[in-house]
Amino acid sequence: MRSFLGWVLDNPMASLFLAAFLCIAGVYSAAHLPVDLFPRMEIPVVNIVSHLPGVGPEEVDRLVSRPIEEEARSIPGVKRVASSSIQGISLVTVEFGRGTSVKEARQLILAGLARLQGILPSGVVPRLESIGLTLQEVCCYIIYGAGDPVTLGNIVRHDLVGRLRSVEGVSWVQVLGGDRRAYVVEVDPLRLARFHLSVFQVVKALRERNLSALAGWSPRSGREYLVYGDGRLLTMKDLRAVPVGMDGDAPVLLGSVARIREGRVPRHYTVRGNGIPAVALVVNKQPGANTVHVVEGVDRALAGSRGLLPPGTKVEKFYDQSEIVRESQGVVLEDLVEGALLAVLVLFFFLGSFRPTLIVALTIPLTFLAALAAMKGMGLSLNLVTLTALALAVGMIVDDSIVVAENIQRRASLGLPPREAALEGALEIAAPDASGTFTTVAAFLPLLLATGVFALFTRPFGWTLSAALLVSLVLSLTLVPTLFRGIKGRAGERKAGPGARLLSFF
Repeated sequence: MRSFLGWVLDNPMASLFLAAFLCIAGVYSAAHLPVDLFPRMEIPVVNIVSHLPGVGPEEVDRLVSRPIEEEARSIPGVKRVASSSIQGISLVTVEFGRGTSVKEARQLILAGLARLQGILPSGVVPRLESIGLTLQEVCCYIIYGAGDPVTLGNIVRHDLVGRLRSVEGVSWVQVLGGDRRAYVVEVDPLRLARFHLSVFQVVKALRERNLSALAGWSPRSGREYLVYGDGRLLTMKDLRAVPVGMDGDAPVLLGSVARIREGRVPRHYTVRGNGIPAVALVVNKQPGANTVHVVEGVDRALAGSRGLLPPGTKVEKFYDQSEIVRESQGVVLEDLVEGALLAVLVLFFFLGSFRPTLIVALTIPLTFLAALAAMKGMGLSLNLVTLTALALAVGMIVDDSIVVAENIQRRASLGLPPREAALEGALEIAAPDASGTFTTVAAFLPLLLATGVFALFTRPFGWTLSAALLVSLVLSLTLVPTLFRGIKGRAGERKAGPGARLLSFF
């Protein structure tokens, strides 16, 4: 340790370069750290949601839930599988064991669902949802005030959503509300019975004749041109002319067994803005994306897309997670700054000298910047948990520098030259300084070893606090002795502060 401290004091530029590097790395990390409300939710639990409209719970369980459950149980690493079936909806929850990331879990489940093609009923498309998606809903908007709900809904779904998805950090945009144009076919049971037809035959006929398919190709002038057959049903006349069965040699047309009218797709909920039918947008961010930057990008995209909406349309935001993040971080940062200033005042009260106080106070921002760089390297984000750890570390990170500074100042008061005072003072206190820091870090070791959901909040807290304490130890044994060596003055010039004189009196 004597050789190391001697080298540090003989090469002051090394300590200064270390401080400069920590500043640059910390500033860069602060600008590029993900900003979030809470730490990233990495829980290996995936929900598989499937819709089968018009089918009862028993049939949903038999046709959808059970096949997905059996396939999920065969996936390696699965710890628990549970399902719930209600009218038209199947929910299968798959929990993986420790060591499986959410990304790996989703990939394994998607591979298993691919093997169920042809087994699940036609039209059933399972959707995966991970725990923590609610926290990824960063902003919500309501659009209303002009145009009919059908037109407004089509503009939002086909034009506006595409622009919002192109914003950096946006993973998914959900559209709620807005009517969809449809043709309503009301079948007459008596007419079906007269022609010995069923509703299934009517539905099958509509599906088979409402499609667009490749009919072949036509070679011309050395080129092949694709020929498509467009058999989509676009008008009520097309629907009425669809044959659904045979009555002897004559076809039975849909118009003869059903009444067809223009209508809208049935909906089970209503979205309104100030009492007016509206369309709602729910924007989800990608994992690890900066919440504030994502919301700002979405706001800019909406402002630049106002020309797509009918004149008089109002766009209002009714949820903004970035506001919660800014407000909560502002409160924590304010407490952090106040704590640092109070720590500096207490230092001056006891040290009684401006220069030693300034040297010790300098380690506070350097430690924070180094901690931010460490957080960036460990893949952490700037959230309430890590900011709380930094605020808590204010009173701890100055301990190392205080004891080193006080001992160096005491050595200088005995008449030693600046270099010898810095060397002997730092060397004498190095072992107790290091043991005190490592003891504190060891006290937070259980937080780093925690598992399960509890670890999602304790690990970032423990890593951030431990990084700040270890950096403060390094600075106290490198930068602080180097700066004290540069203080020139007469031997015995040490002046005790009011706090030290008060303690000596007692």
